[in-house]
This record gives sequence, structure tokens and C-alpha cells, in this order.
Amino acid sequence: MLEQPYEDPDKHVYIDTGTKIEPGALIFENVTIGKDSIIGPYVILKSGTNIGSHTIIGSATVTEGNCNVGNHTTVHAQCHLTEGLNIGNNVFIGPHFTSVNTPRISVGPGVKFGYPNTTKDPREPVIINDGAVLGGNVSVAPGVTIDEQASIAMNVTILKDVPKGQFIKPGTIWKGVE
Repeated sequence: MLEQPYEDPDKHVYIDTGTKIEPGALIFENVTIGKDSIIGPYVILKSGTNIGSHTIIGSATVTEGNCNVGNHTTVHAQCHLTEGLNIGNNVFIGPHFTSVNTPRISVGPGVKFGYPNTTKDPREPVIINDGAVLGGNVSVAPGVTIDEQASIAMNVTILKDVPKGQFIKPGTIWKGVE
């Protein structure tokens, strides 16, 4: 636990006081972590990731960069946060959450992927607003917004935006308001 803020001006890394970085965590350049947060073992925080205060990032979770995770938020173990994902304050995300930001992934054979992104495919980040609760094993399609206070049970695939306060039953494939 840090008693004083840690700052590496060359790598643009800032970690505030009271934060605990557990063994095996890998923090890339241009990362900010707020006060009194916990970064679990084997977490990977790629460049451009911002973690709020009083936030938990669980074991073996990966942020692919340019992600924002708000204050008082829990992201459980083994979650995959794709590039550009924005998570609000007071959000709970269960284990094995996956977001996807590449809409052309479902186009089929013949599409070129890999590095560099020679196809210049657009990315459509996922947005999870304040107070949302997502159970374990939730997957979210590109460009989807989960609005405030939405509650999503376990084992759900989200294909369309989820309105404010909406409850999604376990095992559902959400295709929008029914």
C-alpha cells in the first residue's frame, strides 16, 4: 500500500496514496490510478488506462488501453476491457466480463485482422454508466451503452443498448427493448 503518491514523469504513470498493487501486475506508460484502489495480481493496465479512487481491478483482468474506470467501482477477476471502454462510478462487474469493440469481427472470412490495423476498421467502444451491475460471464457487443442503474444477471450476451434501470434475466441474449 502506497503511503505517498508514486509518480514516474518519464512514463507518465501516477498512482495515488493508499493504493495496493499486487504481485505480477503490469502497468504500462500513461496510466493513472486513484487513491485507495486495489490492482490485483497479474492485472495488465495498458497505455491510456485511468482507474478511479476506491476501485478494485480483480486478478488477471486486462485493459487494452485508453480505458476509464470510475470511482468506487469493482471489476472482478479475469475480465477483458477492450480499448476505449468507459466504466462509470459505483459500477459492479462480475468475473469473466468481456467487451468487444470491433464491429467487423462478425463479417466472416476474408477480413484481415492483426497488427497493424491495415483495414482501418473503426472501433466502437462500450460504455457502462454509473451504478450499473453486471453479473459474471457477461459479454457486450461493440458500441453498446449500458445506462445508469441497469442490472444484468449472469451469463448474458448484450447486443443492443440497455436502458436506465432495466433488469436483464440470466441466460438472455439482449437484442433491445422487448
